[in-house]
Amino acid sequence: MISAAKGEMKYNNIKWTVTAFPSFFQELQMKRTAIEAFNETIKIFEEQFETQERYSRESLERFQREGNEKEIQK
Repeated sequence: MISAAKGEMKYNNIKWTVTAFPSFFQELQMKRTAIEAFNETIKIFEEQFETQERYSRESLERFQREGNEKEIQK
């Protein structure tokens, strides 16, 4: 009787593994995809920040250069 109970328990464990694993694996893949998308979003924001910083710096340099040229013309 104990042997039959062990066999049934093993069968139930295998059955649970076979039915639960695909959904667990799919959920894991979805989370991985979400993390990858989030990391790409971070990269885009970092690139945008660097671009904005570069344009701000160039604009400030141009403004200072034009201001100096106007002072020299006076």
